[in-house]
Amino acid sequence: MEFRRVLFRSLVNNAGGFAGAPTDEFPLKMWRDMIDANLTGAFLCCREAFRIMKAQRAGRIINIGSTSAKVPRPKSAAYAASKWGLDGLTRMLAIEAREFGVAVSIIHPGNTVPGVWSGQEDKVKDEGLMDASNVARVAVLMASLPADANLYESIVLPVSMPFLGRG
Repeated sequence: MEFRRVLFRSLVNNAGGFAGAPTDEFPLKMWRDMIDANLTGAFLCCREAFRIMKAQRAGRIINIGSTSAKVPRPKSAAYAASKWGLDGLTRMLAIEAREFGVAVSIIHPGNTVPGVWSGQEDKVKDEGLMDASNVARVAVLMASLPADANLYESIVLPVSMPFLGRG
């Protein structure tokens, strides 16, 4: 029963998308759409959840970032910027929320299917892919921690995926 109560008090921000192109060719509308989907949407959900959680002095917010917030790929300026922004939002909110008993965390997944690579698996087959359920398991772990504990950040990768020095 306690597990359900903790999950009821949790928000997992997992919406977003990807579009890539050389920076000098990237249309402003696509930039704005990506920032809105990956960052502004998460902000709006965090804001509303935090209002509720702050009043009840308990809760968890888990944002789904990307390894691109740590080591971006070429031709992904908007995506990388949106995920770096989400990382910054998570850090700021974690500081602001802790005095109210609200834990805020971020998971940075590597290449997942289904996910942004669905239908494009051939583009990253050499790096490896993992099932998105692996990321979900980490989110469930974070959400099920006792109220006095927070797993602030996690990077979840396919074993074969290069993390540092990828191109």
